[in-house]
Amino acid sequence: MTPHTHSCPMEDLLPRYIAGTLSPQEALQVETWMAEDNERRRLVEQMSLIALAADVRRYSPQIDREKALKRVVQRIDKSPRHTWLTWMQRVAAILFIPLLIGALVLHHTQQSHEPMAGTITVSTNPGMTSQLVLPDGTAVHLNTASTLRYPSVFSGSERRVELVGEAFFEVTKDKAHPFIVSTPHRSSIEVYGTSFNVEAYADQNEVTVMLLSGQVAFAYEDARCVKQKQLLQPSQKLVFNIQEAQCRLFTTSGQTETAWKDGKIILDNTPLPQVLRILEKRFHVSFRVKNTSLNGDAFTGAFSTQSLEQIMNVLKLSSHLQWRYASTATSHEPPLIEIY
Repeated sequence: MTPHTHSCPMEDLLPRYIAGTLSPQEALQVETWMAEDNERRRLVEQMSLIALAADVRRYSPQIDREKALKRVVQRIDKSPRHTWLTWMQRVAAILFIPLLIGALVLHHTQQSHEPMAGTITVSTNPGMTSQLVLPDGTAVHLNTASTLRYPSVFSGSERRVELVGEAFFEVTKDKAHPFIVSTPHRSSIEVYGTSFNVEAYADQNEVTVMLLSGQVAFAYEDARCVKQKQLLQPSQKLVFNIQEAQCRLFTTSGQTETAWKDGKIILDNTPLPQVLRILEKRFHVSFRVKNTSLNGDAFTGAFSTQSLEQIMNVLKLSSHLQWRYASTATSHEPPLIEIY
């Protein structure tokens, strides 16, 4: 049973929810509030994108965001008739102004073909996702606790980006300039125009590539440090074991691997270890399986707005597993859930 806690004002909880510093009980309170109204969920998503954008390293230092912010703050109607929700929407608009100015400066610079130097770094907080468009028009969905680095302008014979974490790419076709995703552990993915998902966290033992359309080549070094390439066809998933330096190919619909970008969890006869990994990323928790015989269990189902506790109880009802919180979140570690 989840311990009872006093209810905190939502205006206090939302900033900490976006920062990923809430307790599981507080996060449940926010998610229940969001599930009651789609407008609330959209508001939180907008606030999350603002927080993300504020973390992006900008290459236009001439923009004085403080002055722009003060000018707009002076125009705000501070009448008490406005609810805190309206106030948050106005704050969101204010924060977007300097970002919009930065985008306009970037557009003008690109149109005038002036040289631009520097790399843009975008990172997502644990439990949050984001979307962005690269200079060539490639669309990227960035999953939780992930970092993408890319040049402000693609130049040369290739379009290279660096990913640590998970992302779904819809690459703009350009046969003359291959699109290359560099990942940890001396591996990369080369594409010309396609849609695919990459999971390559630095602390994981595997790199996973799932191809929806087009064709990609996964480049890696084998156990003898010899460079190898493995081609993927649509509906194939490649799993590269880092320690063994070996690749395995599987056939998949891609729904389980890519549902996260639409805010969903889709399980299709999915083994328990993979289910727990999906939940770890979605809810910023960690799992410890004490009853290893449960690793052979597989689950099918779909979730969208359900809380972690609700999903865990569904898994409990459909199998023999039991679960409990073994520890709460700290400043350095997420909550630990024990499966027994």
